[in-house]
Amino acid sequence: MVALALMRNLRPEERLRFWRKKSGPEVDFVLLTSGEYLPLEVKFRGHSERLSGLKSFIKRYHPSQAVVISRDRWEEKTLHGTRVYFLPLVLFEG
Repeated sequence: MVALALMRNLRPEERLRFWRKKSGPEVDFVLLTSGEYLPLEVKFRGHSERLSGLKSFIKRYHPSQAVVISRDRWEEKTLHGTRVYFLPLVLFEG
């Protein structure tokens, strides 16, 4: 559902990818826009603090922002200098 919502709203200059290290950590989606990376992690089930893939991506690429899509969490944090927005799934439905 999140992938469809993201793809529906892509602008022509944007690309949607995923990221994974050979050792296992991954990020569900990476939006490439204007030379910037925006990692998006979906944590609908389980604990939205388990973000090893996102942490690994942030340490390697230093994006200015990241998004964690969760069941109902609405919060903002800083992780290794990156602003991480926790947003509820309802924002991506429809």
